[in-house]
Amino acid sequence: MVVVTTQHIQNVETPNEEQNVQLQAQLKREDPKLWKAVEDRESSTKQKETNHATRAGKKGGKKKKSKRKASGKAAESAVKSDGRRMATRNMGAKHVPVGAVCSAAIPDPRNYREAMRSEHADKWKVAMVEEIGALENNQTWELVKKPDRVKVLHSKWVYKNKKHADGSVKRYKGRLVACGNELSYGVDYTDTFSAVLTMTTGKVIFALALIWGVPARHGDVTNAYVKVDKEEDLQIYLYVPQGMEIGQTKLVELGAHHKRELVLRLKKSLYGLKQAGRLWNQLLHRVLTKLGYTQCYTDSCLYYKRDATGMTLVGVYVDDLLVTGTSEARVDEFFGQMVVLKLKSLGVVSKFLGIAFVYD
Repeated sequence: MVVVTTQHIQNVETPNEEQNVQLQAQLKREDPKLWKAVEDRESSTKQKETNHATRAGKKGGKKKKSKRKASGKAAESAVKSDGRRMATRNMGAKHVPVGAVCSAAIPDPRNYREAMRSEHADKWKVAMVEEIGALENNQTWELVKKPDRVKVLHSKWVYKNKKHADGSVKRYKGRLVACGNELSYGVDYTDTFSAVLTMTTGKVIFALALIWGVPARHGDVTNAYVKVDKEEDLQIYLYVPQGMEIGQTKLVELGAHHKRELVLRLKKSLYGLKQAGRLWNQLLHRVLTKLGYTQCYTDSCLYYKRDATGMTLVGVYVDDLLVTGTSEARVDEFFGQMVVLKLKSLGVVSKFLGIAFVYD
């Protein structure tokens, strides 16, 4: 049996009612004694508020009947609201497992300024340096002096706390993306469609994994989009992004006095470009079919390979791959073949697309 649990709530500073219910359920399971104390305190507070509202209503007299009703409703609302806040305070205490609170306590910065002003600024700086380094090693762009009369796109940083299945922070990720909203159709791009694996197909893969007795494994292609060459007939330029430092020696070499005079001329695709997903999908399709895999007719993001020794299934969701087969050897073979795209094996699936999985 596979137990599927939805992803912990993210990107919130204060848990809402639904998140409180989740935290309450976890607290009830893991520390019944503390949960009983929380319930008793909440019940006591509600009773006090109700009694206070009742006494205040009686003093108002018959002429203030309508006001008493409004006051009673307000008091009831306050009791419910206070109860929720109280539950949050109690369950935010040190008795609650760190992972449960972590997923709701560390929001992702919305932009570069927020990242640099956050208490985790040093970690975000490291994440940006790693991202720029990976893109440069991939020869994604060429730093040049800005040509006259060319369109230059802006870029932005997207920050993400990568989490374990229990909600605890795994690593800090910074991703540089082009502002695709500045692209013009027919000039900077044409086709953009790119399919993704349906949840129904994903469930089928997990079901077959159980039948075959080979737990599904997943892999991730690092910097997938930038592995693809951009269209040869397009020239795309980017302003130098925030957080990217350019040394004086490089400025002199390019005949510039300030990095504002420089731009990045793309040699490969980049996140944010409207056609990036389609270009990556086409590259992956070419690689898989060359390895002997057949694309499914009903779901174009499902590939299979069948021969005398058995079958291998591969589900594709952008750069996340879900793999199982009739034997462990077939799955190992697939990951061995995919070194051509530097597919990183993440082991047996415990979390895929924000969904946690438990094998029983």
